Amino acid sequence: MKDQIVAPRFSLIPGFGSRAWLQLLVLCAVFVCGALSGALLAVNKVHQHIRGMMQNPDEAADHIIKTLTAKLSLDEGQSAAVAEIVRKHHTAISAVRLEAAPRVHQEFDSLEDETLKILNADQQEKFRRITQEVRSVFLPPLQTASK
Repeated sequence: MKDQIVAPRFSLIPGFGSRAWLQLLVLCAVFVCGALSGALLAVNKVHQHIRGMMQNPDEAADHIIKTLTAKLSLDEGQSAAVAEIVRKHHTAISAVRLEAAPRVHQEFDSLEDETLKILNADQQEKFRRITQEVRSVFLPPLQTASK
């Protein structure tokens, strides 16, 4: 019988075979997928919270007041004073936001129009979906004049 040459088994860690490495690799992949899923869910939750606050300014003011009261451990008198200040300025901030909304939308429209000109059809479709999401989350809604 001819002498057979047997390649030595290589392992970085003695006694840790190839099957163990595969199991470790699968475990790491599952961990990474879980971390990515958690991050995506967190980002989605933040976007929903921002959208809700922008669409309901009164609820946003209440949320700010509750948060400040809890985080600063305000007593009743301080909480009432902070509530008055927050409501006054939050109303003013909301008014400024509404006044600026048409200009913000014009600038965003210009950005979108100029960018679409340099993209191919497939890229344009994807870009429109992206800008639609950005509009729904971050751009202040345009108020129509009420009669």
